[in-house]
Amino acid sequence: MEVTTDPDHKFELSLQLEDLNSALEIVRTLPAAEGKTKGKSVGDRALAVWCFDLADECFELASDLNAIMLLLLATGDRL
Repeated sequence: MEVTTDPDHKFELSLQLEDLNSALEIVRTLPAAEGKTKGKSVGDRALAVWCFDLADECFELASDLNAIMLLLLATGDRL
């Protein structure tokens, strides 16, 4: 991952290696539209590995209200 300079390639590698914190850092540097779609991808992957706090942060970054609501309902959190 340290060899490549392409942000898209780094993002894909970090998802494949489940380095979700690095993937989120890459998403934060992207333009808003691209960051939303990739943020959702990181959030979905975070849910798959039971990282609810990270998933919540990613879904908020992606403005994915449906996923945020589902996460809140699943964890029993109140608005």
